[in-house]
Amino acid sequence: MKRRMCAAFILMWVSTGWCAAAAAQDADGEGREKLPIDIEAARLEYVKEQLIGSGDVVIRHDAMTLKADYASFHPETGVVYARGNVEFTRGDLLWQGEEIRYNLKEKTGDFGRFSMEAGKYHITAGGSERVSERELLLRDVMFTPCEGTPPTISVHAREARLIDRHLIKVRHGTFRVRNMPVMYLPYLKRDLEGGVYNFSAGESGDWGPYALNTFTYNPHSNVVAKTHADAYARRGLGFGQDLRWGRERGEGNLSLYYINDSEPQDDDHATEEYLNESKRYRIHLRHLERLSDYEYAAARLDYWSDPDVVDDFFDDEFRSHSRPENYLAYSWSGRAHTLGARVDAQLNDFEDRVERLPEIALDLYRRPVTDLPLVYRSETEGAYLARRYPGGLRTPVPDDYHSWRLDSAHFLESPQKLYGFLNVIPRAGYRATVYSDTAGGDGDIRHLGELGVLSSFKAYKVLSERERFYGDGLRHLAEPYADYVWRPTPNLRPGDLDLPQDADIYEFDHIDELDEAHDLRFGIRNKLQTRRNGRVEDVLDVDFGTVYRIEPETGEEDYDTLFFHAEFDPVERIHLESDFEYDWYTHEYSPFNARAELMTTDDSRLDMEYRYRENEHDLFEAELNLFPNETWSLGLVTRYDRDEEEWDENGITVRRRFDCVGLGMGYRRSQHDHQIFAYFWVLEFGDTSPRLGI
Repeated sequence: MKRRMCAAFILMWVSTGWCAAAAAQDADGEGREKLPIDIEAARLEYVKEQLIGSGDVVIRHDAMTLKADYASFHPETGVVYARGNVEFTRGDLLWQGEEIRYNLKEKTGDFGRFSMEAGKYHITAGGSERVSERELLLRDVMFTPCEGTPPTISVHAREARLIDRHLIKVRHGTFRVRNMPVMYLPYLKRDLEGGVYNFSAGESGDWGPYALNTFTYNPHSNVVAKTHADAYARRGLGFGQDLRWGRERGEGNLSLYYINDSEPQDDDHATEEYLNESKRYRIHLRHLERLSDYEYAAARLDYWSDPDVVDDFFDDEFRSHSRPENYLAYSWSGRAHTLGARVDAQLNDFEDRVERLPEIALDLYRRPVTDLPLVYRSETEGAYLARRYPGGLRTPVPDDYHSWRLDSAHFLESPQKLYGFLNVIPRAGYRATVYSDTAGGDGDIRHLGELGVLSSFKAYKVLSERERFYGDGLRHLAEPYADYVWRPTPNLRPGDLDLPQDADIYEFDHIDELDEAHDLRFGIRNKLQTRRNGRVEDVLDVDFGTVYRIEPETGEEDYDTLFFHAEFDPVERIHLESDFEYDWYTHEYSPFNARAELMTTDDSRLDMEYRYRENEHDLFEAELNLFPNETWSLGLVTRYDRDEEEWDENGITVRRRFDCVGLGMGYRRSQHDHQIFAYFWVLEFGDTSPRLGI
């Protein structure tokens, strides 16, 4: 039977030593420091002032647990000696070896040869010594995120220090690939709980030869940080710091980047003021906070040194956010109303912006009016608005303008259902808009009335109750609708957005663009629905219609364009989408957009998109990512400009996964640049694609 000395008995033994020692100590009037420990072993005995255990020994003290085949403990000195399958645990630190000598009082010791796990890394050492409670001295040390022998990548050093169980400091180390030294490391400091180094290098027409270095780490459990140190042969040195944070109710990110650019690029739009400025930077901040179930706050800041810094160095980011945005927003939604506030500012003088300093809006939801068959709703907002045109551009721009504006719209509606299926909602409304400044120079009030009727109905038909490839059963839903609106001519009318002198009022947004109207908007929405995974989902959703102008203005046709939007999901991993407007009279489609997403069970993915707008762009692009989880994977990207009748971009990336690291190589070419690149990443930390600048 395994014997166990309970913690209380051992504590008494340790604190008194032996009976004779206890008597002598009592005579001296001195007490000893107590060490509350718990010892278990198959055999436990006290020999020559030492407690000796053998067979499945377990020693516990504070946050430390030590397991071994044999162990001895000296109560006087507090020294524990253990050998044979030793396992030492303290917090999240796990150490394994054959022999250890550890002082419980001083929390120091000699660990000998060992191996341990720290974060996502494996550490082995020929010798070790705990020099303090926080620090472990390692000799002939090797650490790696890999499992193999020898590991694919590793760091070796004669001596290293492990601090607080996760921070390792190495001097005069070597970085090895398959045990072959490839880089000398005079000094290395690494957080083993979250740090990873990513490297990409290549050659670009705009950058020349370059090397991009990124170190990713976790300064806090809810924060991921990336430090960038980049070298461009033609452009200079660039440095950046990214932070991304998230918790239950809030998330955001901060990105900083600076480069002393030796060759700023001319994009044919910026003035000499920007072209001659070598100090280029980008500051980006975004945060979303859900303050409660009913309210949230959001903020975004983009501060750029010039209009092209993101395009030059962060091409992928530029495609999704080509313009800087700067705002603060707050929204609170109750059962009866929504209250919101927003501030928009022009922080970059090269951007075209409507400033809102601030804007406050209150929307009242539909609510019954006493016992009458009426509901009431309203929309009210007040703002100081300023239209800021960009400065520093070669083309002339209009003068800025500004005004206080208070807009309030009120509607009465009478929802009815006729014949048991037809929804009819007559409405009457009035909108008053107060301006402190108008195009005429003085303040004024715009009065705008509105009458209208919205009607619609829904019809269903079950087409199939059988389970097919698209889902379980199939139902058709059709919803025709028509919306009649009449607005008489207001006393103040809008003009051309870029020629405010031709208007009665300044134009800032859609509120100022409201004018007389006598129209009928009608269309039909069709859906095919099925059941997938216990939920009703749309297989097909198509909405199309047009506007009939009952009283067209001079130069207008009777019918506006045909609008069309469709989404098609035949199976869970295929999504098709298209939208366009068709001109009945010129037979032109503008805009016309189409998108396709195809995914497979192994996470391979094909994305295709076509975008057309008359006199602006006519582009096709596609991106293919094959076998991302396999040993070999392939990425392809292409963009074709039909207006220019040439390929805007083509690229290929080949990736190879080894046991713990991945290697990628590729080539991308655009109209004005080309780039050859290679990068690697540690599989344990996920794939980190290179930042491309073409």
